[in-house]
Amino acid sequence: EGEVATADLLHAHPALKNAEKEATASRAKAQAEKSGDRGKKQAPPLCLQLLAALEKAVSNEELPLFHRGYAWYRCFRHWASLRFDDTSGLDPSSLTRRTRGVYGVLRRTKTSGPDKQISLLPVFVSQDAWVALPWLWVGLPLWTQSALTYDRDYFLCLPTPDLTGTVQKRARYTDAVCFSRALFGSLETSSGGALLC
Repeated sequence: EGEVATADLLHAHPALKNAEKEATASRAKAQAEKSGDRGKKQAPPLCLQLLAALEKAVSNEELPLFHRGYAWYRCFRHWASLRFDDTSGLDPSSLTRRTRGVYGVLRRTKTSGPDKQISLLPVFVSQDAWVALPWLWVGLPLWTQSALTYDRDYFLCLPTPDLTGTVQKRARYTDAVCFSRALFGSLETSSGGALLC
């Protein structure tokens, strides 16, 4: 007698627990903003004009093979919502043409892999995923049937100095940053001016 059942205790009520969690999170966020700590920053999404320019670069046969392939890679990453690290477990030979798009298998990501509960993750990009110009079918052979093709368990490789092939080594994140700068710097507007300054 005199004891209250655990389910009837006010401090154990789920609504009160949730309110406490929200208040704690709100205080932590306010403290982080006050101290100037923004935590992890998410990369900004590609603007539509940049996506359109990348799509055009994939089809531009005057560009070096690697520039075209890298433009395809950036479009693929965008439309599949992949991080750079995700593509380190994407084998280009796993990419297959399906009726409505390209299907592939991520063998290794931060949330999948041999030591995780989920070992493989599917990835798909629709043929209708484009802004200015269909790019998916034009660029797929650049990675599966060209000088960029060789057996590997990662996607992005290092190019030859003349950008016409690969030295058959894995590209790191810092390499990809340089590739993006070089490619983005070469993109033009429809009037022929530099897209990015």
